[in-house]
Amino acid sequence: MNRLTHHFRHQVAAACCALLTACSGTQDPQAVMAAAKARMEAGEPAAAAIEIKNLMANDQAASGQLPALRSLLGQALLESGDPVGAEVELKRALQAGQPDDVVVPQLARALLAQQKHAELLNTLGGRQLASPDADAALRTTLATALRNRGEFGKATAEVNKALERKPEHVPALLLLASLHAADQRDKEAFEILQAVLRRDASNVQAWTIQGQLQAAKGQAAEAVAAFEKALKLKPDSVSAHAALVVLELSRNDVAAAKTRWEAMNKALPDNPQTRFHEAKVAFASGDARRARELTVPLLRTGDQNLGLLQLAAAVELKLKAPARAESLLGKAVALAPTAPVPRLMLAQAHLAGGQAAKATHVLRPLLQGEQPPEQALLLAARAALLQGAAQEADAWFAQAAKLYPGSQELANAAAVSGIRKNLTDDALNELQAVVNTQADHGAQLMLVSARLAKGQVEAAQATLAEMARKAPQDPFPHELAGRVALKQRDVAGARKHYEAALALDPAHYPAIAGLAGIDMADNQPDKALERFAKLLEREPDHLLALMAMAEVHERKPGGMAEAARLLERAVQTHPDQRGPTELLVELWLKQQKFTAAAAAAQSGLTHRPDDTGLLELLGKAQLGAAQAQQAATTYTKLAQLLPRSPEPWLRVAEIQLSQGRLAAATEAAAKARKVAPEALPVLRMVAGLAARAKRFDQALAAARDLQSAHPEEAAGYLIEGEVHLLEGDAGLAEKAWRLAMDKRNGTEAAQRLYALLSQQERKAEVDKMVAQWLSRHPKDTAFMLRLAGTEIDRKNYAAAEALLRKVHLQQPRNVDVLNNMAWLMTQQRKPGGVAYAERAMVFSPDNAVLMDTLAMAYATEKRFDEAIKTQTRAMTLMPESGALGLNLARIHLMAGDKPKATKVLQEVVAKPFAGQAEARQLLASLRGG
Repeated sequence: MNRLTHHFRHQVAAACCALLTACSGTQDPQAVMAAAKARMEAGEPAAAAIEIKNLMANDQAASGQLPALRSLLGQALLESGDPVGAEVELKRALQAGQPDDVVVPQLARALLAQQKHAELLNTLGGRQLASPDADAALRTTLATALRNRGEFGKATAEVNKALERKPEHVPALLLLASLHAADQRDKEAFEILQAVLRRDASNVQAWTIQGQLQAAKGQAAEAVAAFEKALKLKPDSVSAHAALVVLELSRNDVAAAKTRWEAMNKALPDNPQTRFHEAKVAFASGDARRARELTVPLLRTGDQNLGLLQLAAAVELKLKAPARAESLLGKAVALAPTAPVPRLMLAQAHLAGGQAAKATHVLRPLLQGEQPPEQALLLAARAALLQGAAQEADAWFAQAAKLYPGSQELANAAAVSGIRKNLTDDALNELQAVVNTQADHGAQLMLVSARLAKGQVEAAQATLAEMARKAPQDPFPHELAGRVALKQRDVAGARKHYEAALALDPAHYPAIAGLAGIDMADNQPDKALERFAKLLEREPDHLLALMAMAEVHERKPGGMAEAARLLERAVQTHPDQRGPTELLVELWLKQQKFTAAAAAAQSGLTHRPDDTGLLELLGKAQLGAAQAQQAATTYTKLAQLLPRSPEPWLRVAEIQLSQGRLAAATEAAAKARKVAPEALPVLRMVAGLAARAKRFDQALAAARDLQSAHPEEAAGYLIEGEVHLLEGDAGLAEKAWRLAMDKRNGTEAAQRLYALLSQQERKAEVDKMVAQWLSRHPKDTAFMLRLAGTEIDRKNYAAAEALLRKVHLQQPRNVDVLNNMAWLMTQQRKPGGVAYAERAMVFSPDNAVLMDTLAMAYATEKRFDEAIKTQTRAMTLMPESGALGLNLARIHLMAGDKPKATKVLQEVVAKPFAGQAEARQLLASLRGG
């Protein structure tokens, strides 16, 4: 039967069914379903969908047939190009009881069409259908999803399962052929295709795959013939049209590719693939802006399409927008974690954005195999150079030369390896002579690496200058020269090189960041901000610029609010990027705005629900906001995502213990111990909980386990002493702690012994023990801080000051030490408190606690205006703090202003805080006075 007769027969059948239904006056579900199937076979799925929807609108007519109708409607919607609607109807059909064999293969296709690979594999991957036909269809779809994710080995295994169920399943055979072709098993692929075509010479997909295979082998004429054969059979074949466009582009014949695309546009004017390939042609012809115009609307519905993401990212890189490219490629890597191309492109984007460490991280999975891609090795070497790791760069170059001896770019990497072992001038000059004959960056970077390794900075700079001469429009050599100069502390030279890079490309972020770094070192933050602001004028959504500006503002006094605003803007414009969200959460945490921190973390988790870093930050924020139970839930989820880490379970145990839930804490600790039976913090927690529950035998057993697993550590003996003290045996506790002091990390044991001897008023032994410990551990600042704390509790401020001064000499930037020194000066009515407090503020500008100390220091020195201004600003940062308000009232009283003090106290006493009773008492005294 010819195709025309076949089509006519189904048209007549559909018309007859529709006529019978209309004449009857009521809708016969069986007749409508038959008509719909006939329309679908006739290539009219949209019309079939309309008929089914009309029937389903009549509840009485559709009664009893609803599951089958939904299934058929889903299939019709899928065939008419509406996979979203198809998914909805097919899932409803399953829920209504329609058999898996009927629905699941179609549902799998609907998910695949939407590029929902993870959902497809997770929800349907474990199904096995009864019907061989249905199961083979499902397995083939699963294999296609795996192939699209770059998991070719798993895809091949899945398609082989399909062929075990149904050896002649054509879609599975064709997919296997394409997998063989990807694995360079051309002979096997051709044999499968020829077998399929012998059985059915009109199989369009077989002709298309054969053409793609021939194109890959360089048989362009044969490939064109195969594609044109496919188009003769099916003039609107998307894959055949697309293959012809790609073939011409692979031959760098943009004009021919445009002609092929015009034919595609004529046959498929409304197809998204037509627009996608138009973007490819535009990009190849150098019109990146037109390519962006085409890809942006496609991404609104196709951001799960790997090829589209890669093309759009390439366009953004071309348009000097590495942040946008990173966002797109991050999605691509998530879709296909094992595919090399997205990772290579993402590494390039990171390097273009000056983020060499990130490039190294994203390349790591590709570098771990026996045969890393050549480009991965080159990018890893470049990233190492940018991080100043010349030896590591040489190692990557050498490995590349060994694996790819035929590569001209890597021909000299072995020489570099030899130079590393024998850095002679002759060897370097020989490599220089070879490099002089080449124009590529690879060999030149190898020479730069070798020169730097030998300390020949001027020669390395000369090589970079030659690179710049050979590539006059490339800012990279100037940027790298700036990095080298900066490493040599030649700030003027670095500035000159960075400015040269920007003269070539004003939006070259690494050079902008380099100059901004110099500005910050010169204490010129406004100049650094101006550089980033200019970049944002060109690219308003530049992620790295927004984050860098936020960091600069955070360092400036009073800049926290602007830093938060910039990070919120970065989160809004790049919601799928974790970086700005993490920085925003951390910023709120620094300001102790825990509710805002939790909200920001939860917003980020809507885009990345399994992001372990964000979950940990959320847990911290929830704890700060006194949301203990929510924090426990968060850390429990984190534990499930990190099954090999005991840390989340330990956090759960701490939270439960803080809420007085000893049994729940013990259960969480047991789970942590199951994960890491001999981990030091785990055994400490287990023993501590057992002791808290007065199960002293269990606590001592855990302490002994700790001593056995970590005999060099003090922790086991420290816990043993704590248990003995809880049992009431101070002598055994002292003995255990003295043993612990001779072990590693014995500071805590020394502190405990100091406290015990002090309580027993054994002053001579205390003095002897302190002197001996500090003579053996003169840099034990933790012990000194503990002693200082004890002296403060005793109000022995002079002794505490002497101890803190010793710590300050070793840790001049320790904010807590500076703050405590300022506090001690005010308590002793001594000058110097303001200087210490202001020094602390330099390192933490918008810290309300530090402002509180500074304000009291100002007041002590009778600088009341400055004190009131500083304390008021602290209260704007932490408006919920009653303690800050109480101190403001005290400052007003020190200034002699009782009315203002009274007004402040009236507001303060309404806030729940530890000093509320004191505030009420002070207010009462003022009113009484």
